[in-house]
Amino acid sequence: MSFFLSKIFLINTALADGTSSSITISNPLGSISTIPGLINKIIDFLATLGIPVVTLLVIYGGWQILIAGGNETNFTKGKNTITYAALGYCIVLIAKGVSGLVEYMLTGSTTQATIDVGGIISRSANWLLGLMLALSVIMAIYAAFLFLTKSGDSKETERAKKILFYTAIALAIGLGAQTVSSLVQFFVNNSS
Repeated sequence: MSFFLSKIFLINTALADGTSSSITISNPLGSISTIPGLINKIIDFLATLGIPVVTLLVIYGGWQILIAGGNETNFTKGKNTITYAALGYCIVLIAKGVSGLVEYMLTGSTTQATIDVGGIISRSANWLLGLMLALSVIMAIYAAFLFLTKSGDSKETERAKKILFYTAIALAIGLGAQTVSSLVQFFVNNSS
C-alpha cells in the first residue's frame, strides 16, 4: 500500500525493514527555480501572446471606425479599442523592464535575457500586415458588392467609395508599418 501511495502522492516512504524509498520530484516549470524567473516567464508568454491579440484588436478597432459611417459614438469606440490595445501591450513590455529593474535593485544582478525589440516589432508588423491584407480584400469585395447591388442609390454608392478609400488607406498604413518595422529593426540590430 505504501508503494502505491508513494507513487500516487510522490512521497518518501520508510519501509518496515529499515530501508527507505526515495522519489525525486522534477520541477514542472523546467529550469525556472526562482520567483523572478517565473515572473519573467509569465511576462514573456504574455508578450508573445499579446502580438496576435493586439493585432486582432487593432483590426477590430479599425473595422469599428470603418463602419461608423459618421456616427461619432462608433468612431470613438473604434479609436478607444485601438488605443487601449496598444496601451495594454505597452504595459506588458514595460513590465519586463520593471521586473528586471526590481530584481537588479534587490539582488544587484539580473537573470533576464535582453529583449529582442526588433524581433517583437517585426513580428507585430508582420501580423498586422497579414491581417490588414486579408481584411482589405474582404472590404474591397464588400464595396464591389455595394456598387453592383446599389448602383441606383447615390448614398450607398458614396458609402462604397468611402469603404474603398479607407481600405486603400489601411493598406498604405500596413505597408508603411512593415517599412518602418524593417527600418527600426535594422537600426536596433546595427546599433552597438
